This record gives sequence, C-alpha cells and structure tokens, in this order.
Amino acid sequence: KESFYKATDFQRTSNRRQLEMYSSVASGRKAKDDLKDLNSTVETYIVPPSLQQLVSQTKFTANELRLLYRGFKSACHYGRATKESFYKAFDSIFPMAASHNYASLTLKAFDEAGRGSITFSEFARVLSRLLRGSTDEILHWIFDLYDMDKDDYISEAELTTVVQAIYELHTDSVNKVLQANSVEVKVKFIMQKFDLDRDGRISRTEFLTVCSQDPVICQSLTAFGSSI
Repeated sequence: KESFYKATDFQRTSNRRQLEMYSSVASGRKAKDDLKDLNSTVETYIVPPSLQQLVSQTKFTANELRLLYRGFKSACHYGRATKESFYKAFDSIFPMAASHNYASLTLKAFDEAGRGSITFSEFARVLSRLLRGSTDEILHWIFDLYDMDKDDYISEAELTTVVQAIYELHTDSVNKVLQANSVEVKVKFIMQKFDLDRDGRISRTEFLTVCSQDPVICQSLTAFGSSI
C-alpha cells in the first residue's frame, strides 16, 4: 500500500526531543522532570491515508497529490495546518491587509472535523471540491463558508462578518470609513437579492435558487470558490 509517509519524518522529531532530554539530564535536571517535559511537548505526527485512498476520495492524480503533500508538509508541522500557519500563509499573500479574519473563516471551512486544525486529507478533499468539483459542489461549500454557526441559514450578521473579512484583504487602514460603507451597501444588496421570503436570513435553498437563476452571480461565486 503506497503512502506519503516516511518513518523518518517522526523519527527526526522524536530523536531530536530525546537528545534534548538527555542533554538536560547530563546538565543536572532530574530525569522525571525531563520525561514530563518530553510527554508534554512532543506532538503526534498525523499520518495521511494511503495514496490510493486519497486518489479515490479526490479528483487529483497520484502525482498531483504527491506535489500537494510536499508543499503541505513543508509548511505545516506534525502533518496538520494550524491557525498560526494559516495566518502566516495569508500574511505572505496579503502583506498589507488585515487578513487574519478571512484566514480564520477559511480554516473553519476546511476543518471538517472541527478540531481547529486541518489534516492533509481534509485539505486535499476540500481543494479537490473547489478546483475540480461541480458548480453545485462549489456553491454548497461557499454557503457553508458563510453559514458560520451551521444552522443551514446565513444571517445578516454572518454575511456582514464574511464580507467585511473579504474587504479587509484589499483595503488598507486609510480607507476604513469607505470600507465600512461599502460593506453595508454590499450586505444590503445581497440580502435583498437572496432573501426571497423576506424573513431576514438566507436559506440554503434560496441561495442555490438565486444562483441557478442568475448566471452572472453563479459564475462570480464559483470563480471565487476556485480562487480560495
């Protein structure tokens, strides 16, 4: 069974920690204290599923998955992406923007298990859906990005949070007032367009219905999804 994982990945970390522990013992620290430190600081490396399994779960080829894993492993320690690594990635893409709010939203949308971090298998499955998925799959994912409390509705507050985060990616601090006005106008426009029954929130059905009836909106949203 072919795997991405090499035993040396974890062995290097484990061996380094052990050497640090032995060095501390030689310098006079108690062994039991060092063992306690070792247990509290060494994190378990998350081994991804087999290559064949991920090929069957995604629309990527084996070679594409190898390439993705190489980049993922170099940026994400212990086989998972944390909030900190997400922030670092967004800061490199948007160095002048307040991008942490959007990074946090994106992390939550990728985090299928809700643990606060992303494994490589989660990353590959979501990326496959966004890059190779059907229009319907992409639209469902975008709805889930906005539906932060997962009650199958997008409230005006949730919509405002996401739109604000998106504007922060492209607006510097000098234009804060203009940004706030633009967010308010955009949120009102979207609510007017998508809230068909005027109950103050957007259901999944309403979202998909409007997208299916308006090709311009559908095209812009799917393009947004594939550019995440």
